[in-house]
Amino acid sequence: MPYIIFGYNKLSELPKLLTNYSNILLITGGQSFKNSHHYKPLLNNLNDKTIYSVPIFEEPSPDFIDETVKNHRQCNIDAVLAIGGGSVLDSDKAISAMVTVPDSVMNYLECFEVKSHPGTKIHFIAICLLIVLIMLLCPIKIYIVF
Repeated sequence: MPYIIFGYNKLSELPKLLTNYSNILLITGGQSFKNSHHYKPLLNNLNDKTIYSVPIFEEPSPDFIDETVKNHRQCNIDAVLAIGGGSVLDSDKAISAMVTVPDSVMNYLECFEVKSHPGTKIHFIAICLLIVLIMLLCPIKIYIVF
């Protein structure tokens, strides 16, 4: 069962959740989070970690997952942190599972399923940023799923 933190301004709890991890792959969408006032303070609060950052601009392709895993396999990533929307969270889940196996994600897709994935993964944390528009732009609400 996932550990869920729900509520306004919960991003401040993230450094505590990452206490046991030192090499973190940070996946974000385009530029919106990096351009927000949350980005620099978050990195400052994680300055004792090695952060490898990967942006994603569209739905993750198998090539994107494979290339990201290949480029970071030697970094001893022990957690994947995703901050963004659907494509970012999809990438987070796939990368955390694929880091543990030496194959392409194509081998495990339902439509091809050449192999069964052993179910192993590294830790992943998903932070979903939701912007609600009802006549006016409401504040960003941050949800951490751990």
